[in-house]
Amino acid sequence: MVQGPQASAQVWKARIDAIGESATLLYHSFDKNCEICIFEKGTSFSFGRNLLLSHALTLPHRPKYYVFVDEDIQLDCNLPGALQTSNILDTQQLCWNYFTQELLNPITTNILISPKNWNDIKRPDEEFNYQVCIDDAFIAYRSDMVHLLFPIPTYRENENWWHKSHVAWAVIDSCFPFAHASDNRFRIKNTQHRAYPKAAYDVLVIKDVLETEFKGVINIDSYNFTRTSKNRCLVSPQRVDVLDRDCEAKLKIRFMNYYYN
Repeated sequence: MVQGPQASAQVWKARIDAIGESATLLYHSFDKNCEICIFEKGTSFSFGRNLLLSHALTLPHRPKYYVFVDEDIQLDCNLPGALQTSNILDTQQLCWNYFTQELLNPITTNILISPKNWNDIKRPDEEFNYQVCIDDAFIAYRSDMVHLLFPIPTYRENENWWHKSHVAWAVIDSCFPFAHASDNRFRIKNTQHRAYPKAAYDVLVIKDVLETEFKGVINIDSYNFTRTSKNRCLVSPQRVDVLDRDCEAKLKIRFMNYYYN
């Protein structure tokens, strides 16, 4: 599921078509309509993601993973076939194919899985980190657990689009820490990121969003908002599939109220 300008829709169609029948494209255009576009003009990041999932939920089949990607993301990988390819476009396509194959692998069951991004800690001796923080630029949600983080809050989004990520980190930290796998074999890059509202990390804003959107779901009063930026992303060398069932039940109600009521 991709959102971006109409001009990029066909690029993504070709990329997903090359993956084959195992992938289906939903493309949200925020500026112009097109034949394959879900068009809604001038949407914010979070509204667009919520809109894409609302369309995905009406499909006749449920995929194993819902994969959300910014339209201007590139994907690299250090897998043998890609390393031996000299053409950068061919390399990109091989990496997309490999990532899709990894998601469809029967042993892949992570609630969240993503490539590494430019900020992540990378341990060269390990294929995976298991970490609280996610980067919304590219993230795969196991479809039966998408209710844990959707709908993405739109409250106060006009001030700073970064805050939504820190809100998500707080929910992950409180309800299912270290169930997110960050795959060191893949790395995303973004050289032409589009302009969007930015501001400094603001604990008061993040706390306000959590109290507005998740009060009664997570214990906001006990959450540690004072971590420095360096240690705000907690990382574990081991996968921890511990899910707070009370928290999950409340997040499921929030999800159902948004998408089905």
